[in-house]
Amino acid sequence: MTHPLLLFREFLKKASFDAFMLSVNDEYQGEYLADYAYRIKWLSGFSGSAGFMVITPEKAVLFTDGRYELQASLQLDTHLFSVEPLNFLTIKKWIERHLSPQAIIGYDGWLHTIASIKKFQQNLINYHFKCVERNPVDDIWHDQPEVPKGGLTLHPLIYAGVSLNAKKEKVISFLHQEKIDALFISQPDAIAWLLNIRGQDVPHQRVKNARGLLCASGAFYLFSNETTFSDDITTYFHDHQIYICAHTDIVKVIENLSLSSLWMDPFTSPYILYSDLTAIKLPIFLKEDPITLLKACKNMIELDAMRAAHIRDGAAITNFLGWLHTTSFNDIDEIKIDEIKAAEKLLSIRQKDPLFLEPSFSTISGFGANSAIIHYAVTPDSNRAFQKNNLYLVDSGGQYHDGTTDLTRTISIGEPSLEQKDRYTRVLKGHIGLAQLVFPKGTTGHQIDAIARLHLWQVGLDYPHGTGHGVGAGLFVHEGPQRISPGFNQITLQEGMILSNEPGYYKPHHYGIRLENLMIVEPSDFEGFLCFETISWVPFDRDLIIPDLLNLQEKKWLNMYHKRVKEKTASLIDGAYKEWFERMTAPLS
Repeated sequence: MTHPLLLFREFLKKASFDAFMLSVNDEYQGEYLADYAYRIKWLSGFSGSAGFMVITPEKAVLFTDGRYELQASLQLDTHLFSVEPLNFLTIKKWIERHLSPQAIIGYDGWLHTIASIKKFQQNLINYHFKCVERNPVDDIWHDQPEVPKGGLTLHPLIYAGVSLNAKKEKVISFLHQEKIDALFISQPDAIAWLLNIRGQDVPHQRVKNARGLLCASGAFYLFSNETTFSDDITTYFHDHQIYICAHTDIVKVIENLSLSSLWMDPFTSPYILYSDLTAIKLPIFLKEDPITLLKACKNMIELDAMRAAHIRDGAAITNFLGWLHTTSFNDIDEIKIDEIKAAEKLLSIRQKDPLFLEPSFSTISGFGANSAIIHYAVTPDSNRAFQKNNLYLVDSGGQYHDGTTDLTRTISIGEPSLEQKDRYTRVLKGHIGLAQLVFPKGTTGHQIDAIARLHLWQVGLDYPHGTGHGVGAGLFVHEGPQRISPGFNQITLQEGMILSNEPGYYKPHHYGIRLENLMIVEPSDFEGFLCFETISWVPFDRDLIIPDLLNLQEKKWLNMYHKRVKEKTASLIDGAYKEWFERMTAPLS
């Protein structure tokens, strides 16, 4: 069978391209994709969620970040693909090193944003970037899955907290402020939030892959692959001035509205639409979509719903860990637990909750060496059986009617080594340091990231990923614009935002450690200062903690945390695991 890369190079030859740029995301800049959009995976075998590829007639390179470097080295044929760090400077240098000036570089105008293409055009002025409307992979991937049509459901006010009309009025106030006729909404989760709807087009994400146009008049145009919906959705849309249009009609509808100006988010809107709209002389106002920040700052109803979901989800994970501890220590050789069986067991426990919908992402279930692969995805080929005396890392979450969860725990199977206990305790110290932080209003995530790394840095160690990402309320498990990471981010941490707290440590080919809870940004006891409220409730593994490495304040935090875990979840813990649960939540002296 001909390798897909060779088929792609035939396209390059026919199209007279010197190179082509491919992005791992879909047309909606999504991190989690429907099956049809896994183009880089089909082409190369790489399944990570962060990747950018440049293909020439002679070379192919994948740029990816620290979370996926080890994974890429295992999944790619290194005779065909090289791997480089994912950042613009590295991509720029690679192009300048391997392509002559005046080279023609093709790209799919739906997969690249306005900002990204402008950056290439401005920084590589000696090269010609040519947009194509149809991705060439789609022409050679003959058994490519169909684009999904998953329907829509309403997201009730008991979980949304604010009505569609109230949200529209708030967003329209930004249009009036900027004197703009309409806002183009490119992100499916922004549409889901604004319209109080949920979809099923993308696994785990509860959105309809669609784009929208909100006019200052209040009219809303939804551009979708699917234009026929259930009677309740149709009535709801009719009552709220929402008009359904084919996704291919975006430019035509906008042109027919005779707008005098249009707001587009340069960081999420596809370049091809920007190009087509400027071609009809429509003035474009480029600024981040105001919905992004509105959605990130949850209202009290959303926060209470998220708190409730996390208590039940915490109990489900605790029951899973109790089962795993009890089973692995007693019958590991007979039961033959492996990564897939463990993930299936956790899912079966979650499914007992009547409000559970689906996982919020594919469970990362990694034992031993696989736990060192930061975003590991278990397959039948990689599936590792549990054995005594190593670590198991489980990073998982759930989509519930009332919220989205995400939590990571690392536990010992058998007896951990002194090194593993030292690394675990240092990661825990970083987690606690961030969780109990009090910080002034106006603080950004990059200003506090080092707090979680401090105790690893003291012994010359670190981890190659951010410390915290935003989380949606019944939406994307990874949500912007807030984050906690070393990279500069101008977004300040604000009340109502939800972020993860997940420092880690990874020893390649041996083991990995990550400890993750979710936190709400809330007012502190001091005027002008904020703090975090932890909302995840699962014990940390006492068998991996070196008490003497924790100071008194850290022990106090950990004891209070475990006390609250007991208060919130004890009634939901299976009786078979009560003894283990009591030991895990007992106070440290």
